[in-house]
Amino acid sequence: MSRIHELVRASSCKRPVIVILWGPAQKDVKRGAGGETIWTDVTKAQWKVAVLDWDEPAWREEVRLHTETEKVDGVECHFGRFPNQSSLEGRTLDYRAGEFVIA
Repeated sequence: MSRIHELVRASSCKRPVIVILWGPAQKDVKRGAGGETIWTDVTKAQWKVAVLDWDEPAWREEVRLHTETEKVDGVECHFGRFPNQSSLEGRTLDYRAGEFVIA
């Protein structure tokens, strides 16, 4: 939690909220010169952690009103929707080698 506390302190957010969500892999498809399909990996599937300003106007009011946050170690957090195979239940958020990992 020390890295999360650092991120919150360093942010200029009026209402900083740690958002944790699962980002599925993304691929792009193009056609080659001969018409063949060429798949390119854009991003790998991964957990994403960010500090967002919950009071930022970009967040529609209905999103804020219908989205719950939870206090974890004094920090307001939002846990995004996860696909069944990527639940956070029984897992731990850690910070290793400059990135967040869920173990």
